[in-house]
Amino acid sequence: GRHELPWRKTHNPYRVMVSETMLQQTQVQRVIPYYRNFLKRFPSVEALAEAPLSDVLKAWSGLGYNRRAKMLHEAAKVVATRGGAMPRTREELEELPGVGAYTAGAIRAFAYDEPEVFIETNIRTVLIHHFFPRGRSVTDKRLVPILEACIAEVNSPREWYAALMDYG
Repeated sequence: GRHELPWRKTHNPYRVMVSETMLQQTQVQRVIPYYRNFLKRFPSVEALAEAPLSDVLKAWSGLGYNRRAKMLHEAAKVVATRGGAMPRTREELEELPGVGAYTAGAIRAFAYDEPEVFIETNIRTVLIHHFFPRGRSVTDKRLVPILEACIAEVNSPREWYAALMDYG
């Protein structure tokens, strides 16, 4: 595993949400310095919520897809108004602006080590390689039961997904 990745060193759900948001459609090596700098500037969900959007966008500048920064900022505001504790359930997480099924599952797995099923490009690549070697158009619907069976057998969903992503 690539344990040098800074988001692999935390179980903090806010920090996991920041990393997952930054990693959407952006290469890992490009995200690392942005992640570190962003968290220096906004070390907590409250700090992000209180910041003006212009400061958030300035910290995000150069990473691209600025809508992600705006949604992350909006999500932080919602969490802050609810007392500052990040939600734990998939349903509550998906209520946050910009948090969909994948991000909610990733937060639950990486922050809380919960057995969630979620699919992204690297996970999809590994599953297709091993279970559908000749598959050309394998849908997520076909992959979900495989993930459900696998996740039921692992001790740490956090470690398992990290390894799966690295392998992919």
